[in-house]
Amino acid sequence: MTDADVAATSPQNAGGFFSDDLGQVRLTVDPGTTNGVPINMILDCVGQDGRTSTTPIEFDVGTNIALADEILVPRGVARPPLSGDPMSYTQEQLISAGFPRRPNPNKSATSYANWLRIASQTATRITDVTPHLHGVRSSACIIGGSYQASCTNTIWGGDVATVQSFGGWEFVEGLWDIPSVSGQAGGTCPSTTTNLDSMWTGLGGWGNNGLIQAVTLFTATVSRNSSCTISTVRQYQAYGEYFDGQNINRGTINVNPGDEVVAEAWSSNSSSCGLFSTTGAFGCYYIYDYTNNQFVSTSIAKPGGTFPFTDSAAEWIIENPNFAGQFLADYGSTNIQDGEVDTTTSDSVPAYDLSLTQVTLVATANNSTVLSSAGVATYPSDNIAFVWNNAGP
Repeated sequence: MTDADVAATSPQNAGGFFSDDLGQVRLTVDPGTTNGVPINMILDCVGQDGRTSTTPIEFDVGTNIALADEILVPRGVARPPLSGDPMSYTQEQLISAGFPRRPNPNKSATSYANWLRIASQTATRITDVTPHLHGVRSSACIIGGSYQASCTNTIWGGDVATVQSFGGWEFVEGLWDIPSVSGQAGGTCPSTTTNLDSMWTGLGGWGNNGLIQAVTLFTATVSRNSSCTISTVRQYQAYGEYFDGQNINRGTINVNPGDEVVAEAWSSNSSSCGLFSTTGAFGCYYIYDYTNNQFVSTSIAKPGGTFPFTDSAAEWIIENPNFAGQFLADYGSTNIQDGEVDTTTSDSVPAYDLSLTQVTLVATANNSTVLSSAGVATYPSDNIAFVWNNAGP
C-alpha cells in the first residue's frame, strides 16, 4: 500500500525491501544465503490509516523459475469497507465516503445484496481522467403526442422508461458483464476500421434534452496490412458523461471481458452528489467493477450547451456512436440486469414495474438493417436481453 510502513520477519536471513509510489513492495534475496532451501517470510503492512494486512511470501532460487510480469497497479485511492450498521448511514454519507447509493432492502433484495458486496470490500477509487467519445441524445419515439411501446432508432437500442407514474426520474442503475467484441475489417489493403459499442444506463437525452450517463465503451480496431493480413486491437473502458449539446466525460477505468460491473447515474443539485434532484445542475455517476474491486465516481457540472436537462426518461441502452465510417462492434449477445430507478415519490423501483419503450437499433432511417435488438424487462427476471445483428453502417 502506498506510503505504508513495511516490516518483514523471517526465520532466515533475507535482504531489503521498499514500497514505491504505486504501493508495490519489492523484496530481494541473496541466492548464496538460501542453500537451495526456499525462504518463507511474512510481510506485515500498516497503512497510514492504521489498517493492517499480512501476506506470506516464499522465495525460491533456481535456473528454471519464470520471472513474473510487472504488476500494473492503477493510480487511485484506497477506500476501506463500510463499518458498523450499513443502515445507519444517510445516502449523503455513503456517497461522500465512496460508496454507491444504498437500495431499499425491503423493495429490492437483490440490489441490496449487490450493494453489500461493494460495501464490504476494500476498493480502489481510480482518479485518472481521460477524455473519450461523447454520447448523443436520441430522437424520442413520439407519434401524435404519445410515447410508443416500440420504435426504431439509428443511435440507441434498448429500453427507455418514459411514463412517470412514480414521479420524475432522479436515479438509474443497471448491472452487466462486459462482453467480448469483434470487428469488421475494411475492404481494402491496407486499411483500418474502427468498430464501436457503448453500453450504458442514463437519465434524460430522449429528445432534445441533456443526458447523464454511466458508460462502458467497447472498441475493436481491425487493420489489414499491405498483404491483407488482419489484426485486431480491442479496448474496454468505463466512464461517466454529461451531454447537453456540449460534452464532458470524466474518470475512466479499464475493464475486461467477463468483468461484472454495476453502473449508476443520477441528477443532483450539488457537486458532492449526495442529494438527488431532477434539476440536472450536476450529473453524477458511479461505476464499480466487482472483478477487480475498482470504481470511478464523480460529479460533472452541466456543460453549458443549449439542451436543458429534463427528468423525462431513464434508459438501459446499447448505442451506436454513429461516426462516419465506423461500424457497430459485434458483441454477440449480452444482458443488463437489476435495472431500477429512484423517483421523486418512490425508491428502488424495478425496471419491470415501469412502462418501457422497446427501441431497436437500425442502420438507417428507413429501418432496412437491424444492428441490435433488445427485449423488455419483465418480472421476475428483471433482465434486458440484447442481441447483435449487423455491423452496418
